[in-house]
Amino acid sequence: MASEFRELYQLYLECFPQYPIKEEWFYDLLKPEKATLFQERKDGQLAGYSLIHGNAIALLCVKEPFRRQGIGSSLLARSEEHIRENGGKNVVLGQARWYLLQGVPLENPEAVPFFEHRGYSAEWTSVNMLLSLHGYDPKAFPIPPAPQGLTFRLLEEHDTPQLLEAVENAQHYWLDCFYDYHGLVLAAELNGKIVGFEMVDPEGGRFIPSSEKVGSIGCVGVVKEAREKGIGMQMVLEGIKWLQSQGSGSVELLYVALVDWYQKLGFQVNQSQWMGQKTL
Repeated sequence: MASEFRELYQLYLECFPQYPIKEEWFYDLLKPEKATLFQERKDGQLAGYSLIHGNAIALLCVKEPFRRQGIGSSLLARSEEHIRENGGKNVVLGQARWYLLQGVPLENPEAVPFFEHRGYSAEWTSVNMLLSLHGYDPKAFPIPPAPQGLTFRLLEEHDTPQLLEAVENAQHYWLDCFYDYHGLVLAAELNGKIVGFEMVDPEGGRFIPSSEKVGSIGCVGVVKEAREKGIGMQMVLEGIKWLQSQGSGSVELLYVALVDWYQKLGFQVNQSQWMGQKTL
């Protein structure tokens, strides 16, 4: 697969230098072999491409020397027509079942106006956040106490049915993510029942080039009946401490909406993405 799609990876790195990623992760997360791909070539080289999953344009890249020549507009129009012909009623940018970027990076000042001019709008901006674990002291942050009897543990394979039940209760649209996920999940339990969950990976940091381990926490959820009891924050703190014990030097969060909530634990915004979409 690597040789077949290496051009896509190389052009991605040129277009999104603020979001570097390992080549194997590019293929694993984006699943180009499952995508619909439109390409534009000039003088034998790849000038641009769009990559589509369902009704989402997961990536649209145009090489710098070929910009402002209509290539991006052509790729976007072809992508929209493909989605329309396959029954799509709207187009989303980035946020597919398989994706790298959840939206349009605001680090590129030309990107959002390009899409706005073509009818796209966004109701919110998603961010990525980063926490350095060097000298990190959880006691420095005012975290509310959790309910008595709350415990945490890494789940095992036999816990999957109960985990999926909790995911469906908390955020049902995350079910596909957990079906596809084969990594570690840290759970919060109360009275023998899973009331919270989060994905944890000591080397799961996606966009942070570093010589040390960059951990990740993702898909943090608490079942509806257990919310507003301090469980989520205590669970994230437990995940941070576990990642620190595994040698992670920092922790990355992706696709964050609750910015103020995570800042209470010391996370800081380091990347922002415009969550664009358009009705066809």
